[in-house]
Order: sequence, then structure tokens, then C-alpha cells
Amino acid sequence: MDKRGLSEIVSTVILAAFILSAGIFAWSFLSGYIAISRLESHRKLNENSIIMRSMISADYVLWPEGLAWIRNIGTEDVVIVRLVVYDSEGRLGWSSKLGPIRREDKAGEYVLRPTEVGLYRFVCPSCNPNKYVTLSVYYVPVKLLSEEDIIKVNPETVLFQVKSFKSEEARWGYLGGGSSPQCYLYFQGKNWTWVDYVDPEESSISSGRLSENIRIRLPKASAIENIKIKVGVTNLRENIVTSAGESHQMVKADTSGKYYPQTIQIISSTQNWEIPQREWYFHRLSTPSSTYSSVELIKLFWNTFNYRVYSVYVTVYHGYSGNYKVKAVLKDCNGAVISLGELVRNGVSSGSYEDYMIRVYPYPSMFDVWRIEVYVERLS
Repeated sequence: MDKRGLSEIVSTVILAAFILSAGIFAWSFLSGYIAISRLESHRKLNENSIIMRSMISADYVLWPEGLAWIRNIGTEDVVIVRLVVYDSEGRLGWSSKLGPIRREDKAGEYVLRPTEVGLYRFVCPSCNPNKYVTLSVYYVPVKLLSEEDIIKVNPETVLFQVKSFKSEEARWGYLGGGSSPQCYLYFQGKNWTWVDYVDPEESSISSGRLSENIRIRLPKASAIENIKIKVGVTNLRENIVTSAGESHQMVKADTSGKYYPQTIQIISSTQNWEIPQREWYFHRLSTPSSTYSSVELIKLFWNTFNYRVYSVYVTVYHGYSGNYKVKAVLKDCNGAVISLGELVRNGVSSGSYEDYMIRVYPYPSMFDVWRIEVYVERLS
């Protein structure tokens, strides 16, 4: 019997089978790798697409006030995660801690949505208040935001974006320049309190008929005590209120049965006390089909550091659908216009309440704001 070993044919078959199985294994391995690579590439492409769709700009960066109005001009929700200030020589002056930064214009809100403008605050103790600064704003799309992204801060990371804006010179006072009126002379040697919120209660909002109740807020005063104030249109009614506090206070006025438009007066009847914001005009617009659009709430937003008014928040009841413009006018103790702002809203539904945050300019001191007027105009 021939025992020379396996035939050449059998050896060739075994070798071919080994090569084939090795090839199958390699193909399987490469297929798996390619699939993983494709998934990774797809994830990266998706992240980069989100990054490309997230963009911000700055409407205003004011120094030394330390205020920045950041606008979301992209199509993705974003969160500001760090603010860095460089002085006029390019030296690092200040940096916030890393993490989501709360908006100043909306309580408890971090997200800046497309088309929204958010107010953010920054400081720089070492920067010259008379020279410009550069503010770098770090932001992350909400869809890519995670604790890991925030902790692993790397300027090269694709998830991290930075935009830098030069500050503007602060320009306060009259429209067109000039010095602001010296209304504070009225307060020398006297106590004072501010009013930043007036909300008349309506007995019929569709017709603009008022009740006798008005909610007001007195947020800041030179001293805290109970004082007497008079509130109303013609025959003002006297009320006792706390001169300052965070909560709204309900007062009585001679407004029962009256209709918008009205000028609500709020004046002090306590000796040696003054209120600057003493006249609040609520406009009513007649619209088709015997309906009305009425201003029914006005609130001033002001900076707690320098007491400058930067926005007027308004609620309007619209009795008729259409496109509307709401305008805010602020006047001083001499009746001169010191600040203006307006906002257009398209596609308003009939019978709806609409909130308007109207940014005003210039930014007058609360001591200079004596009359607040809000008007409604139907565009189409």
C-alpha cells in the first residue's frame, strides 16, 4: 500500500479551502469595520450639519455697562456656555465659568431659539471703562449639548463654537444725541419709589371696559415703608402700599366702567415722596367688525446695575386677525421723547392675547422715565 502521504490534489483542495475561509473572514471583518466607519461618518456628518445650522450675531455689546444682546440667526436652538472678555490691547480680562449661562431677559431660561434675542451680562474689573473690549461668546447647539461636551472643553472640538464682538460706546440721552434730562433734581432731599408694572383689570376685555382694580409693582425705593399713593384717571383714589417689594400690589382706581384708551396716573400723596413713572397710556385701536385691539399690560425691563430701561414688555388683546405693529414711547419730566421702540407681529389670530418684548433705544435712566405710552397699529 502506498503511504507516501496526501496527494497533490487533496493538498491543493485543503489550501484553497484555507485561503477561501481566510478571505471570507477578512471580508467579514472589513465589512463590519466599513459599517462602523459609515455610522461614525454619518454621526460626524450629522453633527457638522447641526453645527453649520447654528449661528449667532450680536445686536449690541455695551461697555462699561456689561450688556450683550445676542441674536440666534441660525436654525438650531443654542445655549451660551462661556463669555470671555479681552481688553482693548487683546489681553484676557475676564472669563465666566464653563456651563450654560442664564438669559437676563427671561427668568430661568437658558435656550436661545432661532430669531430670538437674548440679553447676557458680563464684567471685567481690570478693563478700562473708557476703551472698547472684545467679547467672545462660546455656544453649543442644544441637540449636541451634554455634560461631557461641556466638561471636555477643547478649542479644536467641532461641537464648540466661538464668535467675537467688539463693544460699542454707550450712548444715553435724547434721540439724536445730547445730554439726558436732569430729572433727578426733583428727588434731591426726598424719598422716591419706582413703578415698573401696571396691569389694569378688565371687566370686559373684548370691549376694553375696565374694573376698579389695578395691579402695580414698586420694585425699588430709597426707603421701605408704607406710603400713600393716588391712582386713577380723573378722580384719583388713595391707596396705602409698601414702597418697595418683588410682589405685585392691588390698588383701587376710578376706572370702573371706563374704557381704553386711558392714561393711568400713579402719584405719591405722602409728603416728601416722589414717583417718576407717573403716567401710563394704554391705547385701544378700533378694528373691523366693531372689534378692538387694546393694550392691557405694560412692564418696564431695566438693568439692576445702572438702572437703565432697555425693553418694554406689553400684552395686547387683538379682537381682529391681521398683522400688527406695537410701539413704545418713553418721555421725561419735561414731556420730551427720550426713548422709542417698536415690534411687528404677523399672522395674529382674532380674540388672542399677544406678548411683545419691545427693545427701546436709547436706554434712559428709570429716574428720567415719567410717562410711558404704548400704541397699536394694524398693518394689514
